[in-house]
Amino acid sequence: MEFLYYEPVDINPFLFDNETLNGNESILGTYNPFSSSTGQHNLDFYYLVQQRNEASYEVATAQEERHSLGLRYFGRSGPFSFDHEGLYQFGHFGTHRISAWTLSTKLNYLVSTSIGALDVELKSEIISGDRDPDDAVLNTFNALYPRGAYFGRVAQFGPANLIDIHPSLTLTLKKWFFTVDYLAIWRASVADAVYGAGLDPAFSDTNDAAFIGHQLGGIVNWEVNSFLALEIESNYILPGSFLRASDLNNSLLHVVATAELKF
Repeated sequence: MEFLYYEPVDINPFLFDNETLNGNESILGTYNPFSSSTGQHNLDFYYLVQQRNEASYEVATAQEERHSLGLRYFGRSGPFSFDHEGLYQFGHFGTHRISAWTLSTKLNYLVSTSIGALDVELKSEIISGDRDPDDAVLNTFNALYPRGAYFGRVAQFGPANLIDIHPSLTLTLKKWFFTVDYLAIWRASVADAVYGAGLDPAFSDTNDAAFIGHQLGGIVNWEVNSFLALEIESNYILPGSFLRASDLNNSLLHVVATAELKF
């Protein structure tokens, strides 16, 4: 059993003068992992409480207190591995009552080939969005500090008000790995916005279309030696009916090259 308490602070680059804790935003809770005797089946239960003096959703900006109850079941059996998670949120946001949820699954199948290991993966999620901006209930899910590159480093969409299907293939050789993936995403509720990587309302609700778009991605990684790794990642987004109806018709190509030095 683990207990935690965190407060984010503003970081000033190159200086050791970060702001002190001020209580404007915090998260506390407990995380409880359980494992089978073989370690192949695992169950995590957690309860988290986030408080923010200023949170923004499509409906408004207000003070928020959000409670999250989550259950995660994951493990492996032979060449198969799995990771399933469900989470329900409640609390209050300004004058609104919070009722939000998410369900996610990830399935992997690892195949040994004559040239290397091939990992076949399928991920899918349903993440709730606000059903009615005029009622007293906020249904928009808050992913509580997700990584910015949630759907690749193009980082156009964050995990709120989404349904997604995300298959991928990864081939691992001795010093190389190659990944190709495809992402299709819809709005879970056509009454809510599409949110960005920082969970801000990035694309407002301007129409009743649900399909956001397609995203194609690829990664090439080369482990040069035990100290140096080089990587190129690219993502290409084709707008769907929601973005086109919002006059966001342009496709987006993103390419990033990185070098990682470890010592």
